[in-house]
Amino acid sequence: MNTLLNTKRIEPTEMKIGDHMLKEGFVYAITEIVVRDSSKDYGKDIGLVYGVDGTYVSGDIEMFNYFSRNGKTAYQQGNDLAVWIRVA
Repeated sequence: MNTLLNTKRIEPTEMKIGDHMLKEGFVYAITEIVVRDSSKDYGKDIGLVYGVDGTYVSGDIEMFNYFSRNGKTAYQQGNDLAVWIRVA
């Protein structure tokens, strides 16, 4: 746990709608979680792939816009090995 920012690295299975997550200098609130089977959807087995949409909460708005699909929600994707950081 990072006590200065009050963050914690979590497993993707721990994420839930409404969690505040840290990414590239901004914080977003999760609005949608999609889980895909990589062997079926991507043609290679790298485990489950998690896709997360979220709305801006605070931080670097330019980075939020960079990761935004539509100007309203940012997107993060990764598998079980990816770094997922929740803000407490």
